[in-house]
Amino acid sequence: LVAEGAPAALIDELGADTIRILGSGSTDKLDRVFSSADFVQSFSRVDGGFLLGVESASRHLAEVVTLTEQTGFSIEDVSVAKPDLGAVFFKHTGRPLRDGVQL
Repeated sequence: LVAEGAPAALIDELGADTIRILGSGSTDKLDRVFSSADFVQSFSRVDGGFLLGVESASRHLAEVVTLTEQTGFSIEDVSVAKPDLGAVFFKHTGRPLRDGVQL
């Protein structure tokens, strides 16, 4: 047992929603832009784009897109995800849930 509690409480502990932006261009400027944005909790590069940890992502999505385009990064896809029990499992175990595994 690595964590216990009500599902909603475990999810709330994760905090940020995730905005995933895929596209082309340099993410170097984005590092600086998003590290100074007060609503961004985390920034990480992924193949073909980046991930942002943002409190209330839907409220900040338009601003994120605008800032991203201002740096010259060309957006091809944007998605927003709220933490779920799969993310809780991954945080505590370092492994994704496999198909067929139930919590």
